[in-house]
Amino acid sequence: MNRAWAIATLLLVAACGSTSSVSANGSDAATKATTPQNDLTVTAIEFGYDAKQWTVPAGKPFTVHFRNQGTIEHEWSIIKLGRDIHKQSEFSDDHVLTEVEKITQETVSEKVITITKPGRYQILCGLQGHFDAGMHSVLNVV
Repeated sequence: MNRAWAIATLLLVAACGSTSSVSANGSDAATKATTPQNDLTVTAIEFGYDAKQWTVPAGKPFTVHFRNQGTIEHEWSIIKLGRDIHKQSEFSDDHVLTEVEKITQETVSEKVITITKPGRYQILCGLQGHFDAGMHSVLNVV
């Protein structure tokens, strides 16, 4: 019994000490954030996204598979360069370059997007109160 306990403890410590982060689709989170991806799987919950940033290629189409695993509606809006907001009250629809419109819980929406100008784009959920609750990220276009 002591040997089994020691092995279980060792396995638990090894698992907790891991610094690698793997997303649900098997890709490394660090690679997803820095290497341009043509296919993004984005998951929304209350109140955030599954990644702090994504990277896509400039001038080439990429597909967003937007999944809502929360219990309320969410959206994924790309804000125009130079139009970042710092609080919800600054947001208006004219800030939006493009978006995956709001979807209900347990649904998925797909959209093909092409952004020609490289830069750091703010991502947010523009639904009332969601930005202030922390629902924002970054899209790097390189």
